[in-house]
Amino acid sequence: REHHDSRFGHRNCGAKSKLQRSRMSSRVEAGDVTIGMRLDELVSSIDSIPSTQLYTLVVIVSVVFSFALLNSGGPAVEQRQQANAAEAAAARLSVKSKRRNKGGPEPKWHILKICNYAAVSSFLVSVAHCLSSLSRG
Repeated sequence: REHHDSRFGHRNCGAKSKLQRSRMSSRVEAGDVTIGMRLDELVSSIDSIPSTQLYTLVVIVSVVFSFALLNSGGPAVEQRQQANAAEAAAARLSVKSKRRNKGGPEPKWHILKICNYAAVSSFLVSVAHCLSSLSRG
């Protein structure tokens, strides 16, 4: 299918010229593979990977990233965090003692606890439902 492109004044057949293809193949053969080419190969090969292996890979990468992120601080950061935690604990104790002295009504924490249990149980039921639907087909 050749058509004439009036904007550029030449025929465009929709494919690369032999010269361009030979330049690309000589670059690839010479070992000059770019990061973009590697990413293209990776993205195109994702379809051939079984989904369980792909999900496992995503989970492993996420866990490794989380551990690296959480453990990236040095000893100085850890000492600052411990000092801040001690100050916060002391502040909480003083606030608790002030509340007890007031004699006011306590918040109804059991309602929040019940809501938390309901949210967690509904999440677990949805995961179980998803897994059962996956095992059926």
